Amino acid sequence: MQFLLTDTNHPRRTATLVGHVAKLLADLPNVTGHILTAIDGVAAEAKALLESKDNITERLGELIEINQGLLNAIGVGHPKLDTIAKITREIGWTKLTGAGGGGCALTLLREGHFLPKNYCEVEADVYLGVQECVLKSVEEDLINEGFKPFEVELGGEGVTILLEFEELLGTAFETSIDCIRTPQKWRTWT
Repeated sequence: MQFLLTDTNHPRRTATLVGHVAKLLADLPNVTGHILTAIDGVAAEAKALLESKDNITERLGELIEINQGLLNAIGVGHPKLDTIAKITREIGWTKLTGAGGGGCALTLLREGHFLPKNYCEVEADVYLGVQECVLKSVEEDLINEGFKPFEVELGGEGVTILLEFEELLGTAFETSIDCIRTPQKWRTWT
């Protein structure tokens, strides 16, 4: 699965957002409780999808949109997150990360719509019927709105750091996980 992570460049305070939801739950327990239960249901459905072997991208995308709507309903969204969702609608499904209120948005990219990062090695005109320029155009639109997009994907090698920072880890951490050395000055834990 490929994602676009977009920083809104809008600071937020998690404690303030949590306090708002707590107040909403105290003031409107029946309504807010049902919304929180629905959010839990969306998360459970997404977990089941991720554990399955099925082609899940479209269904997971639907759940992401539902989840974002529910998060907006309890007041942890932000207009900048909504703007990112509008800009990225063509390429995937977007929701807030963390506590919301700004911060970052995560967009699950639709499958088969974009060239891989090494697209120069394949026919650059078409990859499964959709051109790379669509993704690049969306990224440019995000940048023009003052956001910072980053292409990311799940299923990488693991956590990787520069070896200069190795002494900060300590031997107890190193022996507790499967650790491999990689070329140059990197160390990866899988």
